[in-house]
Amino acid sequence: MRERKNQIMLLLENMGSTHNEIVRRATEELQEECDDADSTVFICSVMRSNEIVKMRQNAANILALRLAEAPVWQQLSEQQSATIMTELFESLKSLENDGNELLQRSVLRNLGLAMSQERGSWTEAVFDYIEAICLSVDVTRRHLGSIIYSLLADASPEVFVHQMERAQRIFLDGLHLANVEGCLVTPITDRLLSGWIRALVVGHNHFRTGETLSSSMPLVMRLFQLCPYQPNEVKCVRGFEMLRTLHEYKPLFLWKHLGMILEVLLILVSDINLPMPMRVKALRMLGKIVMEKLSDTAKLQMLDDVLMALHRLLAVEPALDAEGEEDYLGLCLEGPSILAAGVETVKQLATKSNGNRLAARCLKLFNAHLDTKPKPVQRLGVYVFFGVMSEGFTDQLKIKHLKRIFELIKNGFKDEEPVVSRAAYFSLSMIVEHLLPEIAQLADRLMTIYYDYFEQVLDSCRATSSGSHLDSRLFYSLELLLQGLRPSIVERYVPDLMSRLLQLLQPEVDSKFARQMALSGISGVCDAVGAAMEPHFNTVVDATQPCLILNGEDDLQLRAQAIRVFAVLARVSREKFTNLAPMLLTFDVSVLEENRSPESFTFELMTELCAVIPDQCKPHVKLIVEAVFKTLKRLQEDPEPDEEQENVESLENRGNLVDVPVHEFDNVNYDEIFGEEESSTQDDDETEDDMDDDRSVDSSDFDLSDAREEAILCLRSLAIHLPESFEPFMKEVIRRLVECLDLDKEYVSKAAFETLTQCVLILWKKESYGEAKRLCTKIIGKAILHMADSGETKVVIAEIECIRILLTALEYRALEKVSQGPKIFTVLRNVLRRNMECQVNENWNCYDDMENIRPNDPRYWCESYHKEEKLVEKAIATLPILCKAMGPRRFTQQLEPLARTSWFSRGGYEKECYFCGVLIKCLDVMEYAADPYYELICSSISKNLRNRYELVRQRSFKSLGDIVDLLDRKPDNILTIAQPLVGVLRDNRRLIGMERQSALKAMCKMMIFDQNKCPVQDFLDLIFNDNPFLALEDLQAQFSLFVSALNILIDVKNEAVQLFISEILEMFLNLVDRDQLGTEENLQKAKNLVGAIKEAHPEEFNAVALKCESAVAQLFP
Repeated sequence: MRERKNQIMLLLENMGSTHNEIVRRATEELQEECDDADSTVFICSVMRSNEIVKMRQNAANILALRLAEAPVWQQLSEQQSATIMTELFESLKSLENDGNELLQRSVLRNLGLAMSQERGSWTEAVFDYIEAICLSVDVTRRHLGSIIYSLLADASPEVFVHQMERAQRIFLDGLHLANVEGCLVTPITDRLLSGWIRALVVGHNHFRTGETLSSSMPLVMRLFQLCPYQPNEVKCVRGFEMLRTLHEYKPLFLWKHLGMILEVLLILVSDINLPMPMRVKALRMLGKIVMEKLSDTAKLQMLDDVLMALHRLLAVEPALDAEGEEDYLGLCLEGPSILAAGVETVKQLATKSNGNRLAARCLKLFNAHLDTKPKPVQRLGVYVFFGVMSEGFTDQLKIKHLKRIFELIKNGFKDEEPVVSRAAYFSLSMIVEHLLPEIAQLADRLMTIYYDYFEQVLDSCRATSSGSHLDSRLFYSLELLLQGLRPSIVERYVPDLMSRLLQLLQPEVDSKFARQMALSGISGVCDAVGAAMEPHFNTVVDATQPCLILNGEDDLQLRAQAIRVFAVLARVSREKFTNLAPMLLTFDVSVLEENRSPESFTFELMTELCAVIPDQCKPHVKLIVEAVFKTLKRLQEDPEPDEEQENVESLENRGNLVDVPVHEFDNVNYDEIFGEEESSTQDDDETEDDMDDDRSVDSSDFDLSDAREEAILCLRSLAIHLPESFEPFMKEVIRRLVECLDLDKEYVSKAAFETLTQCVLILWKKESYGEAKRLCTKIIGKAILHMADSGETKVVIAEIECIRILLTALEYRALEKVSQGPKIFTVLRNVLRRNMECQVNENWNCYDDMENIRPNDPRYWCESYHKEEKLVEKAIATLPILCKAMGPRRFTQQLEPLARTSWFSRGGYEKECYFCGVLIKCLDVMEYAADPYYELICSSISKNLRNRYELVRQRSFKSLGDIVDLLDRKPDNILTIAQPLVGVLRDNRRLIGMERQSALKAMCKMMIFDQNKCPVQDFLDLIFNDNPFLALEDLQAQFSLFVSALNILIDVKNEAVQLFISEILEMFLNLVDRDQLGTEENLQKAKNLVGAIKEAHPEEFNAVALKCESAVAQLFP
């Protein structure tokens, strides 16, 4: 055994060698050759008693490897186990004389491994010793105890699982002892806190916090409050670790002390002397706790304190940029700061809260605060707070809250301190940007503010070459507001807006910034109202044209805005724009030939020019395509370039456009572009679940600075207006644009979809059917995925239109991949159900009436609601085309679940009635598959003609007018509506024009189709009785149909019509006499009808003619 001991000592010594190979071999030999129980006991004694620390350390490392394995313990005798535990205990005690932390950690690791195996009295003795020295009156021993406590929890936390009550007692008693001594934050309490946190992680399920910890929480929170002030970067975060651990493992206990925790966090957040990183940590923890326990925070009446603390963080003077201009929040958010964390917390709070409740609370709180007349920086903070909060709202705010927020901000415009007044304008810009569409309801008030701002503040722009960040934000918010309003609303502001914007384009205005912003604003107005801007067309041209000739390097942005103005003028007046087009073409071509990257909006202007003067654009097609390719390549390599660097590159790196080769082609192998597609003979059983396969398109916000959209749309214009000149470049165009379908820029992808759709049409027209079908399949597949994720209504509308165009042109051949038909139907169904990602407006659904809305309804003001309406209309228009492409049987299989939920859902009159109108549009193309639906539709119409809800009744009358066009398909079902219709018309005389006209159309169609089965006499009685339900405009709207029905009745000598001959003559002769027939065609029809009656019923004619001599004379001179 002595030789074995000597061998072990030599190997332990070799483990301390500086040569890795020697260390490795010594370790392996100790593990493999010296693995018996006696060797283990000897190594344990070396760890305890050797005078050389390195030898003890090496012994501890080898011992830890052995004790971690259960078989080692099994081979030990009872005496050997007792010896090892004694040695380990003595090793623990020996640490009082050795301060080497590495050795301490190794010894405690071995101690922990032994304690895990022996949980009896020996473990209790170890913890008794640890507790004794942790609470010793001797500070040195207490310090050692805290080290042992924390290191044991770190090295072997599992030993605390059944000792949690003792672990908590050691921590709390040590804390009280430090408090008595008058120094709560010491290395001892830090070690105790560290050990308790680690013990809590593993042992939280094995003890109850109880009254002991609760009664000590004030002291614990005092420790937490003092920790962040420690200079040590590890110790200063210890308190935050404790709260996080309690939050994760003992949340119920933590929430019992919510008020105390919030109070301490608020103190830390508000202390400007606390190091910035610690304030940020405190704020983030405060935000997390408040958002998780928002209602409890409010019940404790501490939410106002939290809001005021956040307000104080935002109440800082605006930073100054390099040019000395005020930059609210911008520069302060460039790096980590308490302001940045405050802004983020306010936004998160607004996102997590009920928006209207939070807005009401903040209005009450900050109005009261402003009434106390605080310092300017505090007033500034109020306005900035509301601006930041608006960015976080996810709920649409009620109009009463919007008005109060607006009034609060408006008061800030008049503040005597300019910095506060500008903060109010800054807040307004943020509110307009983030609270659309609901803020559009205040358009009248907002426009007044913009007018005042232009007059009061923008005077400074006339004297300076550049504007402030605030000026830019306000102009941008104005454009957003114009885009968010309905065009009919914007039209009322055009005169006042244009008078102010045009003033900034006068020759005496030297500020390029002011002129640039004015041109941007004019573009926004033109884009919003279109033809309504025609009275200002010439004035805008005269004011803008001088900016086109500017050619200095610092004039590029101004010239780009001028180009944009001319591009949007094409949508104002096509005729006037065409007169300018040759001049603009010459200019635009010169820009493309300047051997540098094309300026912004150059392609947008070229898009319009190709539409109005295609023949003159034809010689420049190659130049245009090369320029587009260069733009696509540049932005693909650097999709989000630094703006300043991009400007430098555009001015200095003047590359040649021909660097991007464009090859013409005749025979193209499109498989190289499209890739291998799946066979079109897949099972029809594939369901909409397939929509989740291979999804590669991610939704993202549209980046207005991305020039790829306008470049791609320029290619689309070439494909539409110059297809023959465009065709030689299609291979390269298709290759590049297919890559764009998967970009995270929604509007760039939208432009690619639209352009590729035109490419399919060109291929189809030139009879390249295989290539057209493969590209069509690619487009439809990508569009389906893209629409499901898109948050932009305009994008989804465009992509549905692409699918509609492809289905119309290629019909069933557009669906070579059979699973795509059901997937398209799923998208359209989701649109009708308002389940698409882009359908976010809470105040509207597909069943609402958008025609008779009033100014107190947000839909009266907001364009977004009407975009959603257009989306629904586009989906409805696509359904019959999809049916034709899929075939009636497969389409009906998809339609059946939708029909079932629409007709048989409880209380769904609006849904049922709406779906009837949708389904009627598909009946014709559904052919035989539509037969089961006629009875349901006619039954629904008959029932809902009497519905008490006006909208349901109106839609039923509209469906009635549509269904009678299909009388020849299912006359027996449709004619069942006749008697219910008669009853409704007799009982309800207060019908609107559309309802009366639909009723008249239905009666006439039925009388023409079958005089025997429909109640002709009842119909004529309703039309010609003493109190007719028809108005003159109703008769004029259906005049041809009405006259045709009467002619047929007279020709077949219908018995019922004989009773109304005199009434018919009086009606038509009176219309002639009063000149109310409208057109010569109607007059001739009336003459033919009266002439037929005159011939068939001379006696009745002569009797009536005596009363209407002038009309008779006019008809029969």
